[in-house]
Amino acid sequence: MSISCSTLADIMGFDAYGLRDLYLDRAHKPHFDYDVQRKHAKEATIVRVLKRIDSDTQRIGGNDRYKVWESGWEENYVALSNSKDRESSLAALVPAYIRPGQIMRLNGEYVKPKSKWLELELYSILRSLVGESYLSDAPHVYEFGAGTGYNLALWAKENPAIQYTGFDFSRNSVKLINLAAQKLCLPFTAEYFNMVEPEMGPIAIEPGSAIVTCGSIEQLGENSHKFVDWMTRMPFKRGVHLEPVMELYDSSSLFDYLALMFLKKRGYTDSLLTDLERIENEGRIRIVKKHHTKFGSMMMDGYCIVVWETV
Repeated sequence: MSISCSTLADIMGFDAYGLRDLYLDRAHKPHFDYDVQRKHAKEATIVRVLKRIDSDTQRIGGNDRYKVWESGWEENYVALSNSKDRESSLAALVPAYIRPGQIMRLNGEYVKPKSKWLELELYSILRSLVGESYLSDAPHVYEFGAGTGYNLALWAKENPAIQYTGFDFSRNSVKLINLAAQKLCLPFTAEYFNMVEPEMGPIAIEPGSAIVTCGSIEQLGENSHKFVDWMTRMPFKRGVHLEPVMELYDSSSLFDYLALMFLKKRGYTDSLLTDLERIENEGRIRIVKKHHTKFGSMMMDGYCIVVWETV
């Protein structure tokens, strides 16, 4: 099977016409071909998922996680330092949690992609759509939990007229992002910021700008409420979040319920949309988009979209 333009639009929650050029740019490649897991293969995948949930010991926000992130971003930094050209520099920024050649979730099914980088291809298209639809009118874009700077590099490449700043609690992340900007000659920088204690790190936000998070609020777990409240009180014009938003999953579906089991066991944030809806009811923001983006790793759909604007 292959992903059509209309199916891709449904998966991502964008108009098919708006993503037509992005689709056609990649349609000649075999990146969108896949096999759906049926019968015994599907059952075997579900057993793998259940075993993974049962054996998983990782807890989001644990004291050991800081060392894990520092070590991971250090590996990317070394790879970037050794890169010889623009292509290898961008490749060095791909986060290790996007694993090639794996069974993945796609439109309510477990699938085996023909291309080992299907998840990354889809994520790249989604980020381009987000950049064009929600970031292009902002004078400044701030990404919190910027990791390797992979998102900043893509957006800065596609729209270099905007200034981009990444924040992260990892010192190696900040070092990595600033090196990436230098190597790629793109307009972004990075600074240290701890999302768990946002009030402790006063930063200057350009009025009318946009805030973005991509899989970073998920890492805050029970500590997310303070950051969500803080960001909606800052002078941002718009907030864009690509996160595994649990409130958008269908708990009556076995497929989604398995993902929810995994997310809850690890302690991922389960209240992003709930907190934003509460703040919307207080009259401070207006939620303009919420969509369960139906693709991701074997364990979860990590790229659900929530967009809000200040009132």
